[in-house]
Amino acid sequence: MNCEICEKMYKFLRILMLLICIGVSCFQLTICFGKLRDPPTSTHYAYFLNESLWYPSVTICRNPPFKTELFEKYGFLNSEITYATTWKRFKYDQYSIQGFFEEVTYAFNEIVSIAALDELTENLRVTSYFSLTHGRCFTLSPKRESTRWGGRYGYYLYLAPDSTNTLNWNGIHVYIHEGNDKLTEKNGVDIFEEHLFVEAGDSVQVNLKVSRYNQLPNRRKECNSSFDYSKSSCVEEGVNDIISTYVGCQVPWVPNEKLPECNSYKQLMTIVTNSTASTYLQETLRKSNCIRKCKRNIYLPLLQSIREIEPNAWSLRIYFSSNLISQMDEVIAYDWNTLIADLGGSLGFLLGLSVFGSIGLIESAVAKIKGKSIGAICPSAKKDTTATVGLGQDI
Repeated sequence: MNCEICEKMYKFLRILMLLICIGVSCFQLTICFGKLRDPPTSTHYAYFLNESLWYPSVTICRNPPFKTELFEKYGFLNSEITYATTWKRFKYDQYSIQGFFEEVTYAFNEIVSIAALDELTENLRVTSYFSLTHGRCFTLSPKRESTRWGGRYGYYLYLAPDSTNTLNWNGIHVYIHEGNDKLTEKNGVDIFEEHLFVEAGDSVQVNLKVSRYNQLPNRRKECNSSFDYSKSSCVEEGVNDIISTYVGCQVPWVPNEKLPECNSYKQLMTIVTNSTASTYLQETLRKSNCIRKCKRNIYLPLLQSIREIEPNAWSLRIYFSSNLISQMDEVIAYDWNTLIADLGGSLGFLLGLSVFGSIGLIESAVAKIKGKSIGAICPSAKKDTTATVGLGQDI
C-alpha cells in the first residue's frame, strides 16, 4: 500500500515539474518571438577617414533684422510686428505685405560682401526666406563635396566696412545645420542646429567636427531613411499649408503659391496669432504628422579664435581641420540565429529536449497513432496474432 502511494506521489511530482517547465518554456518562447517581431537594437561606434565631406548649410540673419526707420511710412507706430494688434495700422490700400518686407529687410550684399567655399564663390548656392522675427535670412549651401581641409578652406564670409551705410547693427546670427533642414521660427523640432553670434567688428574662426547617426525604424518610432527627407521641411510646409488654407491667403513668412496675398487686418491678425509662439501654433504643429529622420549628420563647431577688425565689418571662417568623422550605427540585436539559440537553450534546459530526442518522440507518437488506426480498422488483427502465437506454443 505504501509503495502504491509513493509511486503515485512520484508520478504527481513528475507531472507537476513537467507542467511548470512547459509553462516557463512557453513564457520564454513568447518573449523570444516578441523580440523577433520588434527586435532590440545595439549601437556600433566607429571612426572613418573619408576622401570627401559635405559641408553643412549656414543660415545668417542680421541683428537687428529690420530698417525700423521705414516703418512709419507703412503706418506702424512701433516695430513690434510680432504682435497681431500692430498690424491694425498697416496701410493695406497703399502697400503690399511682400513689398513691405522687401523694403524694410536687408539684402544679401548689405550683410555679406564676400561669400566663398573652398576659396571659390561658385561653390555656394544662396537662398533666402522671410521671418517675422529675423527679417530676411540667407542660407548658404555647398554645391559639391569638399576634398580640402584646414584653415585656408571651408566657408569664408566677410562684410567690408564700406559695404553698409548704417552703424545701427549688433552682429549676425549664424546657424549651422544640415542642408535639407529649414530653419524658421515655426518649426524648432528635430533640428540639430548650432547657433553662433558674430558681433560687429569681430573676425571669428570655427573648426567643425561631424558625427553621423544612423537609426533603425521600429514599431514604436517610425522614421524615414531617405537622405533627402527632412522633418523640419515637412513640418514647415505642412504648417504653412494649414495656416494659409485656413485664412485663405498667404504672407511672406507663411508662403503658399496657390493663394493670393493677405490684404486686411482680419487676415493678418489670424496669421500672426497662428504663426508665432502660441497654443495655436503648438496645435498646428501636432497636426503636421511628420515622422523623424533616420540618418543625420550633426556638426559641432569649436571656436578657434576671435579677433577685432574694423568696427563696422565682420568675418567668419568655418572649416574642417581633418577628414575624420565619427559614426554611430544602430544594428538589430536579435535575429533568427539568436532565436534558434534561445529555443535550443530553453527547450534543452527545461524540458531536456534535443534534436535526436525530438525525433524519437515524433516516431513514438506516429507509431502509436498508426497502431490505433490499424486496431480501429481491423479489430481482429490482435486476436489473430495472439492465436498464432498460442498455436506455436502448443506445438
